Amino acid sequence: MIIGVGTDILSLARLQAFSPSRLVRLSRRILTERERDDLHIHTQKSEHVEDDAFSKAQLERMSRFLGVRWAAKEAIYKALYPSHRATWKDIEVLPLQYRVSDANSTPQDSHSKAAMPLSDKLVASFPKLPRITYRDSTLTSLNVHLSISHDAGIVVAMALIEGE
Repeated sequence: MIIGVGTDILSLARLQAFSPSRLVRLSRRILTERERDDLHIHTQKSEHVEDDAFSKAQLERMSRFLGVRWAAKEAIYKALYPSHRATWKDIEVLPLQYRVSDANSTPQDSHSKAAMPLSDKLVASFPKLPRITYRDSTLTSLNVHLSISHDAGIVVAMALIEGE
């Protein structure tokens, strides 16, 4: 059954105005560990490098990466609300190459992933299935259908959530 539909729109200029240190703090706040690993692959930067050592291209890629994940997670949050108030890290948005059901999955080839578009074939999942009661039934599984588009500095995400 359909639990909900959510949508979000975000202007990337909002994130591009952030300082490098603020983008790093945002990434730590909204991304899961596997999402942060994916971010470091896309920006080709280690998490341990000084915040102000980012190139302009890395900052642009980081802003787009975070913008896509922000919009996707907001859309999923809106689709779940009010049945469940998800937190940023309750939701994980990863490339299809990750085996979402395998918590130990990591990218196979960082060179091919770095060249992949930032929102190409993303899938969303819940690292820990939230306890959701819908119409007097506790759901045992959730399936997230996610559509993301970005162009001209705008990111749009739509999520449809089904539950059983």
